Amino acid sequence: MGYKPTVVFDLDGVIHSYVSGWQGVDVIPDPPVPLIQEEIERIRKAGYKVVVVSTRCADPAGMEAVKNYLDANGIVVDGRFAPGDMTAIDADTIVQFALFGEERY
Repeated sequence: MGYKPTVVFDLDGVIHSYVSGWQGVDVIPDPPVPLIQEEIERIRKAGYKVVVVSTRCADPAGMEAVKNYLDANGIVVDGRFAPGDMTAIDADTIVQFALFGEERY
């Protein structure tokens, strides 16, 4: 499989509507943002890899909650990851991330 450009989405407030605010690492209570599932599908069909970034994924319970939320809402992505300290992130740091279960490229 060749190189695919990647589009990265945050979970809370971008995919998950987040109207209830933070309720815990494994609590994702609100519906998706309207039309986000369709847009992600359109982006993937255009040949892009779609990845969800969330600090929730730094915790195993949060990672499972994100997976379950995406599955329950029919949102298909190519990976989920947590970049640790997201307050000081730059392009060089981003390209070093590997998706969970994937080798770095």
